[in-house]
Amino acid sequence: NDNKEKMASLEVGRHPEILWQDREVRFDLIPADLQVGFGEKVIESALAIEDTKSDQRGSLSITNLRIIWLAQRKISRPNLSIGHNCIANVQLRTSKSKQRGITQLLYLGARINGSTTAFEFIFTSANEQAPRIFSTAQKIIRAYENTKLYRDLRLRLSIIRDNNLILLPQEEIFSQQRSVWNLSADKGNLGSFYVTNIRIVWHANNASNFNVSLPYLQMKSVRIQQSKFGQALVLETTPRAGGYVLGFRIDPKKQLEATVQEINSMRAAFTKRPILGIFFHDSTSLLKNNEESVVQHLLEEKDDELLMHDDDDFIYQSSSPISANKTAYLVGDSFSPAIEIIQDPYLGGLAIEKPPDGVNTKTLWRLYLPSDFVF
Repeated sequence: NDNKEKMASLEVGRHPEILWQDREVRFDLIPADLQVGFGEKVIESALAIEDTKSDQRGSLSITNLRIIWLAQRKISRPNLSIGHNCIANVQLRTSKSKQRGITQLLYLGARINGSTTAFEFIFTSANEQAPRIFSTAQKIIRAYENTKLYRDLRLRLSIIRDNNLILLPQEEIFSQQRSVWNLSADKGNLGSFYVTNIRIVWHANNASNFNVSLPYLQMKSVRIQQSKFGQALVLETTPRAGGYVLGFRIDPKKQLEATVQEINSMRAAFTKRPILGIFFHDSTSLLKNNEESVVQHLLEEKDDELLMHDDDDFIYQSSSPISANKTAYLVGDSFSPAIEIIQDPYLGGLAIEKPPDGVNTKTLWRLYLPSDFVF
């Protein structure tokens, strides 16, 4: 009985997944869901941003996990939450009209993982600050894509160099064991086991590319369980991570129990102070890392410095928000924006697809025609 109680004390209870903001597209959220969530930080916000699908102006906020738009009208305030993990395409474009002149557009194509439903979002602005926040959104999304090791279960990556783990920015190794068996195969594979402040990593000693990186963010439970190899450390991932069960043999038994306690402690510390992979320094620069943990400055231009805003700038307290027309945002399988047709003056008014900004058919022809050819 004492052993059973001791074993129970070494197991972390199952818990629901607490991070959804980057994984979902939601419409008309309740005020509580517009509040910054677990590990979420507001990077930049701007007013007078129009959602072209609803034809309403509002505020746009960029966080390290999602993009939030909130209508500014007082009676009812529709809103959008677009997780970075759902964004498949992001473009910055310019539009010219007699009424507004030249304006910049932020185009987002999004799809929820496992779903065939695709969404299209287009934001415009008459605010001079908009070009910066649109550019910031594009860079944040790129940084999110390049920092998935902080948040996702990954297999067979180039994360080992000279038999040592390549550390992520702000990552620290708290323990390392060189003789830990991975029990995924019938005979098991002998390898090295790392416990850091962000994740658990194991790699085979004779093949470093045979490895697994499991962040605490996607760890559902930790326990000791009997296996055909004897007592084993069992790590279960969350449903979003595939619901996998990973087994490891650690000897002796005291070392196994100490490892479980250490992982529990690191998970608890991570929950109190999560590290999700996009870092800010003095509120003016953004750092990113790629899958090989090479740290680079993401924002290089001085004009693109990020300003931290109060977390409540975009929060509203309406008790009965109306539903947005979701069908306005639905698109087919393609994420390409609608093709703009113009009458080309260099081709005698022929209707063509509008070339990219700064390009016309005259310059395109000059790329291929002899220099003495008269257009």
